[in-house]
Amino acid sequence: MNFKTSATLMLDVQLYLISCVFAARADATNLKRVLSALEDPKAVLDATCVLWPELSDPGPLEFIFRTERSDFSSHDELLVSVLGCDKQLICITEMDSDSIHDRYTITKNYVKNSLQAIEKNSRFELENFESHWLRNRTILCDNMKPENTALYKPLWQAVMDNNIEFTKWVKGVVEPLIHMNSRLGNFIKIKDFEKMDDVEIFKLMLDDKSGLHTRTTITREIIPYIKFTDTYDIFLETVFTVDFFSFESYENFNLFRQLYTALRDLSSETLEGHLQEKSLVIIFENSSRFLRVSSLDSLRDFLQNIDDNVPAGKHDLTAGAIKLYLTYMDTSLSGYDLKSIFAITQEEESAQAAHFASMIKNLISQIHSNPHAASMIFQVMDSSTVGKQEIFTHLSGKEKTSILIETALELGDFDLLRQFIIRYNSVVKEDVLLKYFWHFFNNASNGLSSRPEIMKAEKTLDLLLQTDSTKYAHLRVLLQVANELSQYSLNLGKGVPFKPSDILNYTSRPFDLISLLLELNQGLYKDSYKISILLRNLKIAFKTSNNGNDKIVKEEHARLLSLQIDHSLVNMDFLFAIEKTKELLTLDDSKQYWATIFQVAKFMNPNWNDGEIPTEILVFQLEITGELLHFCPIEEIEAVISHWSTLELELMTRDLIQDPYSLERQKGSENFLNFETASGISSTLSRLLSGSNTF
Repeated sequence: MNFKTSATLMLDVQLYLISCVFAARADATNLKRVLSALEDPKAVLDATCVLWPELSDPGPLEFIFRTERSDFSSHDELLVSVLGCDKQLICITEMDSDSIHDRYTITKNYVKNSLQAIEKNSRFELENFESHWLRNRTILCDNMKPENTALYKPLWQAVMDNNIEFTKWVKGVVEPLIHMNSRLGNFIKIKDFEKMDDVEIFKLMLDDKSGLHTRTTITREIIPYIKFTDTYDIFLETVFTVDFFSFESYENFNLFRQLYTALRDLSSETLEGHLQEKSLVIIFENSSRFLRVSSLDSLRDFLQNIDDNVPAGKHDLTAGAIKLYLTYMDTSLSGYDLKSIFAITQEEESAQAAHFASMIKNLISQIHSNPHAASMIFQVMDSSTVGKQEIFTHLSGKEKTSILIETALELGDFDLLRQFIIRYNSVVKEDVLLKYFWHFFNNASNGLSSRPEIMKAEKTLDLLLQTDSTKYAHLRVLLQVANELSQYSLNLGKGVPFKPSDILNYTSRPFDLISLLLELNQGLYKDSYKISILLRNLKIAFKTSNNGNDKIVKEEHARLLSLQIDHSLVNMDFLFAIEKTKELLTLDDSKQYWATIFQVAKFMNPNWNDGEIPTEILVFQLEITGELLHFCPIEEIEAVISHWSTLELELMTRDLIQDPYSLERQKGSENFLNFETASGISSTLSRLLSGSNTF
C-alpha cells in the first residue's frame, strides 16, 4: 500500500487549486499539462466540468478525451513549471497550511455539490467516466444558456463513437430538445425536460399549427424521443386519438399521414398491429373531414397499408369491409363518408331500402353522362359483400332486384331495365308495371305520343302487354285518346291546362268531355266521324264499352246528335242543326232530348232580314214544334203549344207568293235548295202554297 507524505499531499492540494484556476480561466494548455501528469485526474476533471466558464467556447475541452503522455518526471517539477508560467499562482503555494486546506475543501465541496445536483436519468446507465463527465458538463452549460447547448456537438461526437448509451441520450433527449426549442422559441432546459411527463412532451413536440415543420418535427423530435424512452404505446394511446387527429385542417391530416409512415417503419410486427387499429379508428370516425381536406384516392391509398382483418375499434367492422365502402363511395354513394355507410348497415329494412333506391337512382341518372354508370350498377348488384360484411344487411338479392327494377322504371330507363331483365333472367311484377304506367301517365303535362312521360308510359305498357295482352289493351287506347286530345285546344278554365290525367275524371261521364271539346274547338261539331270514334275509344279506355249492345249504341248516337245540335246553334250554323235535328227525330231516344229540339224550334238569328225568320225556316220550326207535342213532358205542353201558335200566326201573316222573307228570294235558289235538302220540308211548303194547312 502506498502512503503519501504530508508534503506530497500538500503538493496534490496545490496542484488541484492551481488546476481549478486554469479551469476557471478556460486555460486548456496549462490544464492539459497538469492532467497529463496526474495518476488520478478525476478530481481535476470534475473541477474542470464545473468551473470551466459556461459561456466560453467548449472546443478546447476536447483534450479531455485524449490521453497524452506527461513531460514531467515528478509533481514538483510540474509545479515549478506551471508557476514559472504564471507568477500570480505563487501565492497559492505561499499560503499557510490551514488556509490552503480551507480553500481546497471549499472548492472540492462546491464541485461535488454542483455535480450531485445533476439528477440521473433512470432510462439509461452511462458506460464510463467520459460520458458521465460530458453529460454533466452539457447540463451545467444548458442550465446557464439553453440556446448555446448545441455548441457541444463536436465534443459529443468525440464520445459517441464508443458510448452507446450516451449516444442514445444525445439523440433521444438533447438533440430533440434543441430542435424543439429552436422551432418554438422556447428555452426549456435539459434538466427540466427530463423531469417532464411524456404526454406533456408529446404535446409540445406536436405544437406546430403552421404545418411548416411537420417532417423535421417527426424525424428530429418525436421519433428519436420515442425510440430513446420506449414510449411507443403511450404515444399511440395519447396522441393517436380521434380527438387529436380530427382532420379539421390539412396540416392536421398531413401530420397524421407522415406520423403513420414514420411509426410504421419504427414499430415491430406486434406494435404495428396496434398502430393500424388506432389509425383505422381515426380514419373511420373522422372520414367526412378526411375527405374534405384530402381525397377519396388518398383515403384508398392509405387504407391499402392496413391489413383487411384489422378491427375498427369497438365497431363490428374490419378494414376489409371499410375498403368495400370505398367502392360504393367511388361510384354509387359518392356523397357518403365511412360512418354514414356503416350507419346504413345498422338501420332497419325500410331505411336500407330507401338508401339502396337512392344509390341506384343516382347511378341511373349518370348513365347518359358517364359511360361506366351501367357497369357500376351491375357491379353493385353482383359484388356487394366482402367476406361476411354487407352494407344492406336487411335486403335480400330479390329485394334489391325489385328496387332496381322500380327505380329504372321510375326514371324511365328502359334500356337498362331490358339489360337487367336479360342479365338476371328477371320478371317485372305486373303490379309494379301498372304502378309506373300510371306514374308516367299522371305526370304527363301533355298527351302527345312524342312527349317523354307518355313515351315512358307506352314503353311500360309494352311490358304490361307481354304479361297479358288482353287485360291491358284498354290502356293502349287510353294513350291513343290522350294523343288525339292533345291535337285540340282543351283546358279546364283560364290558365288551367288539360292534362292526360284529367281524362280519368271523365270515366263515368265521357259525354262531358266530348261537350268540353266541342265547346273549345269551333267547327269540330261537324265531324261526326271523329266525335263518334273519340267516344268509342273513351269508353274502351274506361272499360265501359257497350260491347255491341244495339240499344246503348242508339242511346249514345242520340246523345251525340244532341251535343252536335247544341254546338251548331252556338255557332249559328242552323243548317247543320236542322240536318242533325231531322236525324235525331228518327231515333226512338229523341224524346230525351226534346229540350234541344225545342231550342232549334225557337232559334232566332239576329242577322236574318229585318230580324224576321225566313219563311222556309219558319215552316221547319213549325213542323218540329208539332212533332214535339207528341213526346214533350206534360208540364211543357203548354209552352210548346204556345210557341206552335206563335209560329203558325206568323206564317199566316206572310204573303207566300211575293214573300220578301223567303230564302229563295233573299239569297237565290242555291241557298234555298241547301235548306230544302237539309230540312226536307218541300212537301210541307208545297201544301202551304196550295192552300192546305195540315200539321
